[in-house]
Amino acid sequence: MPRLRKAWARLLALTQYGFPFLPGRASTPVERLRRLTGPGHLPKGRRLLRHVAFAAMLFGWPAGALRTAMRSAASGPRHGRLRRILDAWWLAVTRNVPPFEYRAYRLDQPEARAGLPHYLFWTDLPAIATLNARRGADVRDVQDKARFSAICEAHGLPAIPTLAAFRDGRQILPDLPFAPEEPDLWVKGLTGSGGQGAAHWRRERGSYRDGNGVRVAVADVADRMAKEDCIVQPRIANHPAVADITNGALASLRVVTGLSEGRAVALAAMLYLPSGTRTTSIAGIGCAIDLARGVLTRALDFRNDAREIEVHPDTGNAIVGRTLPFWQESLRLATDAHQRAFDRFVFLGWDVALAEGGPLLLEANAGWSALHLQRLNGPLGLTDFSRIVDAHI
Repeated sequence: MPRLRKAWARLLALTQYGFPFLPGRASTPVERLRRLTGPGHLPKGRRLLRHVAFAAMLFGWPAGALRTAMRSAASGPRHGRLRRILDAWWLAVTRNVPPFEYRAYRLDQPEARAGLPHYLFWTDLPAIATLNARRGADVRDVQDKARFSAICEAHGLPAIPTLAAFRDGRQILPDLPFAPEEPDLWVKGLTGSGGQGAAHWRRERGSYRDGNGVRVAVADVADRMAKEDCIVQPRIANHPAVADITNGALASLRVVTGLSEGRAVALAAMLYLPSGTRTTSIAGIGCAIDLARGVLTRALDFRNDAREIEVHPDTGNAIVGRTLPFWQESLRLATDAHQRAFDRFVFLGWDVALAEGGPLLLEANAGWSALHLQRLNGPLGLTDFSRIVDAHI
């Protein structure tokens, strides 16, 4: 029964991914990329399962899209709601546009609608994975944080050091018993994303205490960490130029790079700022960045329906108009890391810490919050993303 329930849940999920093909004509590089999306959602291997999944996507998408369109429209203004529902559903069945992103990008507005053929949707991630697989990329290089850290170290890339790593109940790094001396430790899941399993441990009189008040003696830290697959790093402080627009947790610079003819280029960027009681910056406040100057030009509070703001809600300090430290160095770090150490990937999203001594790599992501990037900066297809896609399709 559990296996049947899991299979049924998988089939239901497929009704949210669009048709297993792209209806109509593909007029832009992003739409040509989308032709790889449907097959990317289908299970590999058994032909029967593939046919069942194909049918689920083909017949389930119209109903699933209508349901999502109705839910998304329910939280918007009442005026014109029926029109928006029908419009979102029509774009879903004729262009494979997810209704949630119809609302997120406000595709009912003429200016946003003009960019429709150039938006990358969350359902397109399998197409990106297909391009990476064609080049022989191993997603574990970026998903496994200990592996990522080792690759960075081997290539001499500035990154937050790994103090220890634990997998399957045992310490895999370092070779010697782990006895930390740092005043603050940052612990996060070995393979999770979005800050999953992240915790700050502060040293206090011969022990470490986390944010929930759990206290562990220094001698027992390794045993405590071995209970979960995790990586342990020193906690890094923000550069003073950005510290006053955070709640004290680490801000994270996201730089998306693409590889063309062996050369990596920066395509888009945003800055995540932590706020409220959050200990991570992911999906907090997102800031658009002028790529040429490193100046913050816009800020959206993603925890509050992407409301536009200009000052940080906790500190009251101005966000918009601020110049980031080490901007060109951060871009060079991301592009250099891509082309030197991770050149099997076509696109990567880099998380960079703006520390007082310079930028440090936090991690790399095969999926990189295209939704937030495009809400801040507009369609990725209007950047060099399209040129690189065309070169790899």
